[in-house]
Amino acid sequence: MDFRVLGELEVGGARGRIPVNGKRQRALLTMLLLRAGRVVPVDELAASVWSDRPLESARKQVKIAVSALRKTFTESGGDPGVIVTRAPGYLVELDGHRVDLRRFESLVREGRAARAPEEKARCLREALEEFRGPVLPGIGGAEIEACAAVLEERRAEITEECAELELDLGSHGELVAELTLLSERYPLRERLRGLLATALHRSGRQAEALRLFQDAHEVMAELGAEPGAQLRRIEQHIIAGTSPEVRPAQLPADVGDLVGRIAEADQLCTTLTATTSGYAVPLAVVTGAPGTGKSALAVRVGHRVRPEFPDGQLHVDLRGDSATPLPPMDVLGGFLRALGAPPPDTLDERAALYRSVLAERRMLVLLDNAADEGQVAPLLPGAGGCSVLVTSRRRLTGLAGAHRVELGGLNAQEALALLGALVGDGRVAAEMLAARRIVFRCEGLPLALRIVGAKLADHPQWTLQRLADRLADDAGRLAELRHGALDLREALEGCVRTLGPQAGRLFRRLGLLGFSEITPVIAGALAGVSSEKAAELLDSLAASRVLLTGGQDRYRIPDLFRVLAREHCAPEGEGRPAQVGLGVLT
Repeated sequence: MDFRVLGELEVGGARGRIPVNGKRQRALLTMLLLRAGRVVPVDELAASVWSDRPLESARKQVKIAVSALRKTFTESGGDPGVIVTRAPGYLVELDGHRVDLRRFESLVREGRAARAPEEKARCLREALEEFRGPVLPGIGGAEIEACAAVLEERRAEITEECAELELDLGSHGELVAELTLLSERYPLRERLRGLLATALHRSGRQAEALRLFQDAHEVMAELGAEPGAQLRRIEQHIIAGTSPEVRPAQLPADVGDLVGRIAEADQLCTTLTATTSGYAVPLAVVTGAPGTGKSALAVRVGHRVRPEFPDGQLHVDLRGDSATPLPPMDVLGGFLRALGAPPPDTLDERAALYRSVLAERRMLVLLDNAADEGQVAPLLPGAGGCSVLVTSRRRLTGLAGAHRVELGGLNAQEALALLGALVGDGRVAAEMLAARRIVFRCEGLPLALRIVGAKLADHPQWTLQRLADRLADDAGRLAELRHGALDLREALEGCVRTLGPQAGRLFRRLGLLGFSEITPVIAGALAGVSSEKAAELLDSLAASRVLLTGGQDRYRIPDLFRVLAREHCAPEGEGRPAQVGLGVLT
């Protein structure tokens, strides 16, 4: 079946268009389609669509409406099984069916991931063609209207992104009519107005472009404001007959199936877009163990706040988990070139020029996978118009004034939802016990679950039970958690590589333990050092995310790190002394 929500609600089946009559039936189906593939609770459907009735009566109406929709689909040659009953509500099962909203988002991800500008523009243009007019007119309901507003905003954002690419490809003449209509529809979107002015200027219509800026000044004056810095700069360049400066857009493609982290993402968005008192740069740090999804969350947040940073976004992987983290000198060179400024020869000169170039801009800087504060400090802008988002395995407590968000593994419900998004909710529901065992063995780590999901998707004949059994074997677990370029062992090894010699030796000996809780006394016996020295080493392991801190002087080694430690432990060189040391404690 073919469902469309990017315009008027439409449903198509094998025999053509399927009529969905009744305002409330249409509203209920719309709510299910807006969250296709996910369960929408009955109480939520009842409260939204039948808000004028007592809850118990509204619940009955939900069931009646679902039954009526299934009957309509059956009579019109559709699939009544597309609406699945699943506690605590219903979901639209997408297997073999199409929803234009999913197609739109898929094309946007494909476009952002493409390397060639032509391919990026083609995918985004195809995505925009999924819209057939105003989103969901006449459906009603506060929740649906809010979703429609979000989708209209998304449409405008992608239109701007696509238009920028097409302008760079020389399509200014073709864009003038479209951008003119959109600017009339969204008169306060300065980025859109700037694109139209650029298209007019490049089409030899400078007077019309300048008239556009005059209109913008008048509109903003009515609101007691003035056009933003980016629009004013475009105006100045058009008057001077020069080209506007480069506006980098370096954020990686968003992860479409990010699960959970809603509160954390909201906190980060608030921090990065806050108007600071004084001159401080808004700074947020996402920390956590390897595989917790720090980078995915940071990229999602970056895309969410993009409209607040019209001068562009810079991004770099600092390779802080590798043996050779990226030097700030090299990072600044890349940033300056992206900003259209030739980099000077020394670190201090590059840092100073970088701060100068950013001083009058509003940009987002995403520094992914930082090793330490020393690597980050030279990359911080000097003015409060920019914001910085950093991810690191370390807490980076030396970065004063930073808002910190710490990630752990997903809880069981979130982890199962992610696994369902990767392999299909039906497959997970059919083997729920095995799915829970997989989640447990993966410790809720999104990276581990993505690897498992990729394996199961690549082997549709496998049962979840088969993979759960393979993950239960400590000797082969980390080998199972590798698929293509995804490798959990490599991520865990990144933490181990940062350890000093003594801390590394203690880590290897932790593999001899048959339990996970560790105290300085136990660690001292394992490493052959005093309890005081062992406490220092345990703190070092905790700072590198190899251990988790519990109560006072108590630490715990996560099971996956314990498996890795056992692999690193050499029986002849490490085993006998450690076992003797433990023997003293018994």
